[in-house]
Amino acid sequence: MIFSFHPAAEGEYFEAANFYKNHSVKVSESFIFEIEKGIQQILDNPLAWAEVEPGIRRYLVRRFSFAIYYRIKEERIQIMAVVHFNKRPVSYKNRIGDK
Repeated sequence: MIFSFHPAAEGEYFEAANFYKNHSVKVSESFIFEIEKGIQQILDNPLAWAEVEPGIRRYLVRRFSFAIYYRIKEERIQIMAVVHFNKRPVSYKNRIGDK
């Protein structure tokens, strides 16, 4: 299975990585590692994580208090959002109609 980022989700991911990089390169590298590990786990078993609403699932990256919202579309995973727990996770909802 392959994956793609919704453009806004990719921006969220890079923004968070840069935020951590401003504090510590090591922390930023750990954040990237955890997100990439999460994506790989999603790819390995896409149905393993909770469906938070029809068609949208959520993987929790507990070490950094982030969530990866994704959907399964045909034979690929589309990552809809990469958000901190403290942010409102509704950011992906206006992206659902996007390709």
